[in-house]
Amino acid sequence: YIHAVVQADAVTYQHPDTYPLHMVVSETMQAGLAREPQLAITRNFLPQLAENGLFIPENIEVTACLSRSTAEDIGLLMHRDALGYPVGRTAQVQENHLPLGRVLTLNARSAHPDALGRSWEPISLVTLDIPHRDEQFDQFLLMTAVTVFGAYGFGPYECELSFPLRLHDLDYVAGGSKVQFSYTFGRKPGLQHQMVR
Repeated sequence: YIHAVVQADAVTYQHPDTYPLHMVVSETMQAGLAREPQLAITRNFLPQLAENGLFIPENIEVTACLSRSTAEDIGLLMHRDALGYPVGRTAQVQENHLPLGRVLTLNARSAHPDALGRSWEPISLVTLDIPHRDEQFDQFLLMTAVTVFGAYGFGPYECELSFPLRLHDLDYVAGGSKVQFSYTFGRKPGLQHQMVR
């Protein structure tokens, strides 16, 4: 049963109180929450949900790590049929990542305006310390894991949304450096980063 079709900006839309929202599904994210309004949409709709309402996806976690490009570049295995046509691929997950920490966890608790506020100013998230390491760890990656609902979801490498997002400008960042992450709203929303002293 469809009550109405509404074309509006999901970042600012206010749903009428007469028809409570029991579930909101937002399929607006990209890998690493880059260049998309997932956080803004989540923040807008959470307070509009009916009591015990569901927001899907339930949880998005973005973490940072360093990786070896020589290993990461061979991370996909293409499958071909008897005639040689591509019929799929399997990710060969590299276990040799150097974890740097969590950049963002996005869920009903962390994205609610009571936790984030309602300002459209950038939100400071985390500052990560870059360790001294073997020079082979030459790629800076953001890894994404999503819990859609309950036990259903996907982790790094399991779909295009969760393929690592490489931050090329941080590939050879020196050990002892600090990288600060923030989330920016507006015309170009998404995760931003900068070196800090």
